[in-house]
Amino acid sequence: MVASGLPARNGNRHAAEIANMSLDILSSIGTFKMRHMPDIPVRIRIGLHS
Repeated sequence: MVASGLPARNGNRHAAEIANMSLDILSSIGTFKMRHMPDIPVRIRIGLHS
């Protein structure tokens, strides 16, 4: 779980910051390999709530 605007306020950019972070995670996870199971793809789901 994450929260935007803590500890430093970021105005009304909360949704944009979280959405950008989510897209960054999704793009990074495609190349991520677990050392103990390198042939198993990592699958994640991301949900946003405001």
